[in-house]
Amino acid sequence: MMSLTPGERQDKYQFSFDPREVEAQSASSSIAGAGSGDFHTYRKLKRKEMERISELERVAKENEEKEQFEKERLERIRKEEERTLKRALKRKKKREKRKQKKEYNTKECNATFDDLNRSSSDEKES
Repeated sequence: MMSLTPGERQDKYQFSFDPREVEAQSASSSIAGAGSGDFHTYRKLKRKEMERISELERVAKENEEKEQFEKERLERIRKEEERTLKRALKRKKKREKRKQKKEYNTKECNATFDDLNRSSSDEKES
């Protein structure tokens, strides 16, 4: 006689199953034309079917939640990219304005300086 390890013993008595492997059988009710041993068979089949259905519903719900989460995540990413591009464009415009203002001020300053030089040279000549 072969002795089972504790892990094998635990596996032997576990009632977990893959819900895709269990086929639904049309069992008669617990009373209709049933013998004394059929009630336990009926209860076992009904319990397995209910567990299979609940497992399938749970998996479907998980998949739906994952899809919803992924959809929302992609929407958040898209909105963030739009905001980033908008802000980058705003920064670029600001830099351009600063650059134009600096060029304008430099030209104006040079023009003023030239005017001052001309007026001072005119005064010296007079």
